[in-house]
Amino acid sequence: MLLGFFMKKSIIKTMEGKEKQNFLGYLKSNPPFGYFLLLVLLFFAAQMITELSIGKFELNDFRVYYSAADNFWKSEPVYGVPFGLETGYFKYSPVVLLLFSPFTLFPFELAGAIYYSLNLVLIAFLFYHYFKLIQENFSLARKHNLVFLLLLQYSFVGHFLRELHLGNTNLLLLFFVVILLRFTLKNKFVISGLLLAILMLFKPYLAVLILPLFLAKQFKVLRYGFIFTVGLVLFSLVFFGFSTGFYLHVDWVKSMKDHSDFLSSNNTIFHIFDRIFHTDSPNQIGLPMYAVFSVILFSVFRFTHFFKKFNLNQQLLLFSFLLLALLPNFLVTDTEHFLFSFGLISYLCLYLFEKRKIWPWFIYILLIIFYLGEANLFLPKNIAVEIKLFGTLGIANLLLVGWAVWAILSTQDKKSKLF
Repeated sequence: MLLGFFMKKSIIKTMEGKEKQNFLGYLKSNPPFGYFLLLVLLFFAAQMITELSIGKFELNDFRVYYSAADNFWKSEPVYGVPFGLETGYFKYSPVVLLLFSPFTLFPFELAGAIYYSLNLVLIAFLFYHYFKLIQENFSLARKHNLVFLLLLQYSFVGHFLRELHLGNTNLLLLFFVVILLRFTLKNKFVISGLLLAILMLFKPYLAVLILPLFLAKQFKVLRYGFIFTVGLVLFSLVFFGFSTGFYLHVDWVKSMKDHSDFLSSNNTIFHIFDRIFHTDSPNQIGLPMYAVFSVILFSVFRFTHFFKKFNLNQQLLLFSFLLLALLPNFLVTDTEHFLFSFGLISYLCLYLFEKRKIWPWFIYILLIIFYLGEANLFLPKNIAVEIKLFGTLGIANLLLVGWAVWAILSTQDKKSKLF
């Protein structure tokens, strides 16, 4: 409830009246988008109803957040306790623990239904704000037909289904990123700083967003982000009591350190390298290599002329989306984290729609099938399993992201051609 309250009050209601009218106006001027949202919401709502009816409404990840909050209020351990599946450890900051605490006022099934419903609302607003963000900063059409929109939804449907089924936070964080970027470009620095702080307290590696904000000279957002991060941590220390709060933060750091030790991923560039060259890279190599890659990419944006054709707003979006899209190719994490490629893959889909050529769609759809991990749709099951173990999801993500960057460069440089 508190999480829902924050999302509705601190984000939606901080929009100016004109902005809220824009959403209704956008639906009115784009009937296909309204029909699209209705179909998407009905589809995922039907999934929830089906899972409830057959007793499969498990929400294993949400169960972790719910149980950890419940344990805290019962003065029981929060960190290092398996609440669900074998990876079901609470690994977020104590501040996040507070955000999920109000859900414990309800039985788990009801709390899960509320959280699931909030995520459905987020899907609708995610598409709306993403389209507005792209339209306001790139030269793409404002209207799209229903068939195209459903194809765009198909591009992520498997990851959306898994995210909703597990009750994870990736959809929430992706929504926060899009809102952060859009509010930043609208000079709403305070709420942008708050969102940056919350993102970093959920998953500290999202502090990588500091680099594109710094590149775009959004120093006010960075300043407010620092203030809110420190303020929220201090608030949690006061709320929990300094001693309890201190040890909760120590346990949080330890839980993050231990998290990668019991996870595996077939989709990192290191796993793919290992399969080809028969080496054995440690899980811990991902984060430092991602940090190095991020700094190198920052240097490319900042000190070369390659991206000078983009203004600072466009550089902010491209750099942010690129960092997020490649994150699961570096870090050992769950497959639903590939939702972070939403920004670039959606742009590629928009670009192909405007090119009005048929044959690139066949390549796109083929890559999306692998990106969703559904090679078994056209390959024998034993072969599909084998190539999945090779890391085809990660490879498909790299290819789609690279293609999207090429598409963005093509839209900016009229002399270059993608097809």
